[in-house]
Amino acid sequence: MSLYARQLTDAAGNKVRAGWEYQTSECRERSDLGPVQGPRRQLTWTTVLSAVRRVGIPAEQVEAPNYTLVNLETTFYTTPEPIDRSLTLIGYAVDVHIEPTSYTWNWGDGSSDTTSTPGEPYPNTDVTHMYVDATRDGPSNQVSVDVTYAVRYRVDGGEWLQIPETITIPGEATSLPVKQAAAVLVAED
Repeated sequence: MSLYARQLTDAAGNKVRAGWEYQTSECRERSDLGPVQGPRRQLTWTTVLSAVRRVGIPAEQVEAPNYTLVNLETTFYTTPEPIDRSLTLIGYAVDVHIEPTSYTWNWGDGSSDTTSTPGEPYPNTDVTHMYVDATRDGPSNQVSVDVTYAVRYRVDGGEWLQIPETITIPGEATSLPVKQAAAVLVAED
């Protein structure tokens, strides 16, 4: 075993002894030293937002029909739920509430719309889109919804605080063929 000594000097090279006293020559494991006492590191909203991003928010998928027709209002919706999580961040117990606030619908035809609702199934339709071109033999339209979330948090059971930034999670694409309906004349018998 090697023993080491430390000698403190000031800028002029003089030995400094004031404020130091001998404690022990006993060697200890790091785990025997116990917690370091000192001021607790402050938890910021940016730390909470980073933790929420690391934990993750699931991507939403558009609920759409198996196919639609040109010039027909087609109903779309998604089913996000608010998310509640409990985390431990730098020694603090943090409760997080993640709430969907807006929805950006990417229709797959080059257009998009933003709504404040997730849409509803037919007949309570409030999110629709009308396609003007059929997909024919080409690829289907890839429809998706990007959901924007607001985040609130509280530390150690305290007051709820709103994070001033939002998180937008890109949605998973759903294939939607757009077909052209053909009118057929039928003779009466």
